[in-house]
Amino acid sequence: MSEPVQTSHDHLDVGPSALRALMVWVICITPVVVGLTMIGVGLTDAAKLKEFADAMSPDGNAEQFTEVRFEEMGDRLIRTGAGWLVMAMVVTVLMCRYACHLWAAMTDAVDLIKQNTARLRRLEPMDRGHWYVLMGLTVVGAAGVIRCCAQPMRVDESGTFLSYASQPWFFALTVWNEPNNHILHSFLVHLSCAVFGESEWAIRLPAMLAGILLIPVTYAAMRIQFNRSVGLLTAAMLATSTYALDFAANARGYTIIMLMFMGLLWLMPKLLSRRPKAWIAFVLLGAVGLYTVPIMVFPLAIVGLWLMISAVLKAPPEGRRLFFLKFVFGFASIGLLTLALYSPALVVSNIQTEMQEATTFAAHESRWDIVVHSLAPRFDKWWEFWAYDYPLVVSVALLLGFGVSAFLSGRMSAHGSRLFWASALGFLGVVIVMKRLPPDWSVPFLWPLFLALAGAGLMALVKLIRLTNQKRLDQIVIVLVLLMGLGQIGRLVFYGISADVPWQSGYADVIAAAEAVEQPVRDGAMIMGHGITTSPLRYYLYRRGIRHVDAILGHRKDRPDVVYVIHIHQNQFQEGRYEADAKTLVDAGYEATGEMIRLGQSDMVRFVRVADGDDVRSDDVVDGPTSLE
Repeated sequence: MSEPVQTSHDHLDVGPSALRALMVWVICITPVVVGLTMIGVGLTDAAKLKEFADAMSPDGNAEQFTEVRFEEMGDRLIRTGAGWLVMAMVVTVLMCRYACHLWAAMTDAVDLIKQNTARLRRLEPMDRGHWYVLMGLTVVGAAGVIRCCAQPMRVDESGTFLSYASQPWFFALTVWNEPNNHILHSFLVHLSCAVFGESEWAIRLPAMLAGILLIPVTYAAMRIQFNRSVGLLTAAMLATSTYALDFAANARGYTIIMLMFMGLLWLMPKLLSRRPKAWIAFVLLGAVGLYTVPIMVFPLAIVGLWLMISAVLKAPPEGRRLFFLKFVFGFASIGLLTLALYSPALVVSNIQTEMQEATTFAAHESRWDIVVHSLAPRFDKWWEFWAYDYPLVVSVALLLGFGVSAFLSGRMSAHGSRLFWASALGFLGVVIVMKRLPPDWSVPFLWPLFLALAGAGLMALVKLIRLTNQKRLDQIVIVLVLLMGLGQIGRLVFYGISADVPWQSGYADVIAAAEAVEQPVRDGAMIMGHGITTSPLRYYLYRRGIRHVDAILGHRKDRPDVVYVIHIHQNQFQEGRYEADAKTLVDAGYEATGEMIRLGQSDMVRFVRVADGDDVRSDDVVDGPTSLE
């Protein structure tokens, strides 16, 4: 009796059929539920929606959601809901054909973890040593991130909590009224605070976890792009870099972007090797990154160019035509999935206003002459941040290695040599299209890339002048990395990490300031400050039970009898601000009493009202509460 012929899909029949059916139902039903919900909300009376939003708000007044706003978004909700229903039909058709592939990709991810765990026991001694050192580096990096987490809250992360994470869950997902709302990250912060409370570490937990995971993922990415020594050296530099550790302890979405980018770099060679499941991960990583911060377009441009260069130089096993079809379909899928994820925010918020405000952070107009002349100063500023507290010899070595990586790219691995040119051309390509350079604080994703290219360049130089062989070089790298880890442990134990770094300064006194002005604010005093001080001060007053501090930083409607003006000493971002505030108060009929609250790096000067004058106006003020909790 002849045995049955095995079909091409038999090997995909993995896992219980009931679980696979459940996965299909969840994926197909989710867009239907979202679409019907949007249509239902769009047809609901605006007054009832306003009443519901107020009931969900902690202070009983959802200021962002007015009846007028609900009326304006009604038609948009219905149209967007219809779009979700159309997407549900498309997803259903695709799932009927590709459900087995998706299930196989999901189970393969679990199997991959098991296989890698078992593979550690069979590794050669050098590889096993790399993994053990990497685990130690991850622990050291985690300790550094936790140490940084003890620093006071900064302006953007305080704003994330006060404006979005502390509000009902749908605020973070729908109110996209300023670039500060990194939607996915804000939602994760909301979940973290709901479980662990409203402390600094709970707010920073999503960014911290992404920053810690970044160390092993960067190792894996740079190992597959270059070699194991470059991967280990890059991971060690990240685990001991003040810049990377501080960003990982800052409750923003940029560490998630870095993690997604490194995941894509690890995935890219697999996209060339006829693995359709890798494209599913590619789409998910790209969409998650864009949903966190739109600045993810820069990493995606780098990845796209790398794939195109690789396919042109060497035809993929499946052929160039089929590969480029997958390439186009993959990026189109990222765009459509990102659009679907952003659809609630696009319906509720004014995207045109958001984009106009976002451009103000680019620091210059969209003119080519300004862009070109801004390149050198901006790169110099980024280097000041990246190389902060590095010895001169380390800075010189990194710059030398990076320069060598451009001229000796042919001596690096095939993947690594393409990465340099893809990074340079991809980054500049997005700048050319936008006619703007990204803000200084939004480019940390370039840091691990720079470290890897610098390390690869140095190793290529060593091989060129034949100082040592590859085996000895691997041993030297392990010893160097161990010394870096031990040095970082000593630094954390005996010195810690300064809170006054160039990219974040002026926050050292904010906790003491909140304690000092708590009672005056309860009595109706106004606190006048600027930018970097107001949101953190409002956060710590919020933690002290003053929940109804005016959320709109503008000017007081009343004329308070007492105003405290924050004066931060020797801060480049605050030069002349105190003098301007004092003049504003004098013109408004106030005078300084000579009394002040002296803090470590700042003072809070007390002004009292002595006469009628102009309204008290300031770009950033902290008002006394209208009611207390």
